Amino acid sequence: MTGQIASEQDYINRQVLYRVRADVTVSVVNATNTQVILDDILGNVSGIKASTIESTLHQNSAGTIIRTIDPDSWTDVAFYEDSWVTGISFQDALNEFRGNNMTIILERRVANDLDLKLYDEIGIDFQSGARKLKVVGFFGPEPTEVQTPFGRYSSSIQMWSYVPRDLFNMSSPYSDAFQAESFESKIMLKLNDDTNGTQVAESIRNLGLEIYGVQSFDEELRRTQASTDVYTYNNLLVLDVQRLGLIFVVVAASVGTALISIVSMRERSREATLMSVKGLSYRQLVWMFLSENITVVTFAIVLGLVVGFIIVYGNVASASTAIQELVERRVVFPTDSLITIGSFISLIFASAILPIIVMSRQYVTKLERMIRLR
Repeated sequence: MTGQIASEQDYINRQVLYRVRADVTVSVVNATNTQVILDDILGNVSGIKASTIESTLHQNSAGTIIRTIDPDSWTDVAFYEDSWVTGISFQDALNEFRGNNMTIILERRVANDLDLKLYDEIGIDFQSGARKLKVVGFFGPEPTEVQTPFGRYSSSIQMWSYVPRDLFNMSSPYSDAFQAESFESKIMLKLNDDTNGTQVAESIRNLGLEIYGVQSFDEELRRTQASTDVYTYNNLLVLDVQRLGLIFVVVAASVGTALISIVSMRERSREATLMSVKGLSYRQLVWMFLSENITVVTFAIVLGLVVGFIIVYGNVASASTAIQELVERRVVFPTDSLITIGSFISLIFASAILPIIVMSRQYVTKLERMIRLR
């Protein structure tokens, strides 16, 4: 249950990052003024660690959405996962961008439709002119085969492709590419670890720049707790119920373990007395009972951990298979989850050990009192 909670929370956080694209994203009205607006933001807002510009282009003959990125700054700012690019690693594909502007990380759906392989070339007719680009990677998940009553077909979701920003020579705000193409530009910001993303977003809004929207990861993450957020609200409700149920489960397990230890020690009271009469010290008596009981408890805990991990992995795998999306669920155990599991294990061990120690002490004390009376 702890693994399911941690994995679902990780999935929600990554979904929010996927929607925002960075710590803070600023949507610009006029693409030609993007660099000027970025300079204004950097000059008036503190707490910004790194920045980059990403432009989106819809009109092209390949039928894919194309995003232009700066390979030197984009990876330091934007949210991405290495698994999104296949055929080659994301970093190797970006290295190809640095060495050759006539390259593209092509959308997997388009590559499959055109039967293109890695390092093949694709001709794309842009508004500013036709270009022949080398495919240095494939973006998006592999299409899945779906069985229907009418037969099997390949299911794929539309993504986008990446090209180097210098492909369109956009170093100057008045370049020919800006005049010929229809770009939608976004400024993406990476913040310092101790910077409040909500305050940065509000500061940018108050600058009065030529922008039409500012998104902050901090703001969007808080909105996931609102009932109006159809993406995550129900999932968060389930997490809250699971956390509450987990507490009851562990308390019940600890009480049950303690009761079993108490009953077992009461049934072996005569055995404990005989062992003490034969010369076993209090420490030896405790170690004898602990070695028997703790072995069973340890086996139960190890079995529970193994079975629990298998269940978590199976649930995550089945959820990822059922819904094809870019941000997939994954099995994670962050530090707080490991601390939680360790605390629960310690509580169960304590519930098994403490009754043995206390009752062994009582047996020895009772025996010593009887000897003194005689």
